[in-house]
Amino acid sequence: IFNNDLFIFYASLQKELYSTKLIYGQHGGNYGIAKFNTYQDHEINSSNLYLSWGWKNNLKKIISYGKINDQNFKAKYDRKNEDILLVLGSCPKYFYIIYSIFISGQFIKYIYDQYKFINSIKFNNNIYSKLVVRFYHKADYNWGEKKFLANSFENLRIDTNKNITNSLKTCKIFVSTYNATTYLESFSMNVPTVIFWNPNHWEIRKSAEPYFEALEEVGIFYTTPQGAAKHVSEIWNDVNSWWYSNPVQEVVEAFKQQYSRIPGNFLGEIHRELTELRESTDSSA
Repeated sequence: IFNNDLFIFYASLQKELYSTKLIYGQHGGNYGIAKFNTYQDHEINSSNLYLSWGWKNNLKKIISYGKINDQNFKAKYDRKNEDILLVLGSCPKYFYIIYSIFISGQFIKYIYDQYKFINSIKFNNNIYSKLVVRFYHKADYNWGEKKFLANSFENLRIDTNKNITNSLKTCKIFVSTYNATTYLESFSMNVPTVIFWNPNHWEIRKSAEPYFEALEEVGIFYTTPQGAAKHVSEIWNDVNSWWYSNPVQEVVEAFKQQYSRIPGNFLGEIHRELTELRESTDSSA
């Protein structure tokens, strides 16, 4: 409903001529968390019912359905893994839409933050060899970030898995660097996760602040690459004792329930909402 003109025309025609109900679902991260997201606003405004991954606001049309995508929720994580998986995002060189992300030239600062993280890890000879960098896999916007980091760090390992789930299954710690789907996947698989990003680039909405404050309190979320790297180094010898401790697991579970819950049987709720919507439409006709 954003860039497929044929579908936009078809859906608009069905709604206009036949009062067809459009049910739309959240298709990734950032939704419900970012301070502003044009995709989210347009999708909700265009639909009669909207299926979120857990969050709600004051709109009745939003149903907390659960995580909707093709990743394997039952993917098994091995606690004996040894790699640090650093996942990078990317963006076009020119402004293209309004939402809370790095935009255009801010990406250069973002890549320099990744440089700082890797450089901090490099001081610990025991774990630098375990670092694996996964560059953004959906598109290459010609920033040259792969060449820059590969030339900056000797023997830098690059992740080549097509599916991030396979990479998550084989890492010891997952490091997320941007507000998208990646850390929602790692939380769903209960993979030890550390998150860091520049809060001036990735603004979050007020309702999400308590959840990120809780992540920060237990050592999951950081606003600097150095802080994240320091924590990874400190927990490296016993990651599991930290991640599987009760305080950390409670915070992760609360976050999952709000932003990446596992879908249950919500078809009855959707049917009820549609029935009420149909009745209200008929009564106003």
